[in-house]
Order: sequence, then C-alpha cells, then structure tokens
Amino acid sequence: MKLLLLRYFCMLWKMLVHIKLFQTMKLTQYCIFILFFSSWGFSYAQTSVIKIKKGESWYGGLVNEAHKMPFKDGYSFNLFANTGTNQASPLLLSTNGRYIWSDAPFEFTVKGDQLLLLNATAPILIDSMGRTLKEAYIKASKDHFPSKGILPDTLLFFRPQYNTWIELVYNQNQTDIIKYAHDIIANGFPTGVLMIDDNW
Repeated sequence: MKLLLLRYFCMLWKMLVHIKLFQTMKLTQYCIFILFFSSWGFSYAQTSVIKIKKGESWYGGLVNEAHKMPFKDGYSFNLFANTGTNQASPLLLSTNGRYIWSDAPFEFTVKGDQLLLLNATAPILIDSMGRTLKEAYIKASKDHFPSKGILPDTLLFFRPQYNTWIELVYNQNQTDIIKYAHDIIANGFPTGVLMIDDNW
C-alpha cells in the first residue's frame, strides 16, 4: 500500500509540474486537488466482493495453478508481478457464464461463498452475459482480446513442432540447438517447425 501511495503521488506531482498548475494554485486549492485525485486513483485499490452462486465454480488467472481449479475456499493468489513461472492473465471465468477482467494485475481470494478482488490498480469489469464457462471465455475474448482472423502458418498444423525447451531447458545455445536439429533428422523423425525457447 505504501508503494501504491508513493506511485500515485509521484504521478500526480509530475502531472502538476507538466501543466504548471502548481504555479497558479493557492495552497488550499492545491490540497483539495491532491485529495480529490488521490482518492479517485485509490478507488481501484478497494476490495470488491463477488457473491459465488450455488453450484458456480471459478477458473483462470494462471496456468501453473490449473491443478487447484476450480478454486476452493481459502485459495488466494496475487497476480501483481507474479505469473507463477508461466503464463498468467487478469481473467477469471465462471461455470455460470460470468467473467472478471482487468487491464492490470489484481489479487483474488475465495472466502466461503465470496470471491474477493483486492489491490486492483485498474478498473475491474464483471460481465454476466454468458451461461457457461465456454460462453464466458468467448465473451471475454471478443471484448478484450479478439482474434485478428488471420490463420497462422499452416506448417504449424500439418508438421511436427519441436521445441528446444524439451531438450535444453534454460541452457539454450547455438551449438546444442544445431545438434538437436541434426539429431531430429538423424533419428528418423520428420522435418517440421523448430521453436527456439527461453534464454536464447
């Protein structure tokens, strides 16, 4: 919270300096201006409480916690600067067709029949237009990350995909990658797509 306070006041000060408002404001006006904008910014950080409906389950957030889904009572995760060492996104999906989305990370906790959304740094949207988990995802996708309608290279569908992560994990280097590519052919595997992974 202290870090958020500092961030908001630094941002506000830069804005004031940039537009030179501080030169024309009296002290009282300046203080009112500071209080108004700081409270406006912090409205995002307040806790939102979502009532979990009977039979409703929630999924999403991050890939590496999939084995804990649907989320049970007591589960908590903070997405801020934490992807769980894999992919993550500020999106939660419900089996009742609801979804929760934000353009920035947030923390969420399941507490009994409540889903608590905490420490948000951007507005949180709750959409209830769907009826199923699939419909929730499709609606969220259309609203926030729509498909461009462009088909990827068809080679990705019709030929094998080889990934250097499987062979080398974090030790990605030119010598071993070239050897891996030659070994694929030497061992009778068909040609395809070679994906060079992490730390190249």
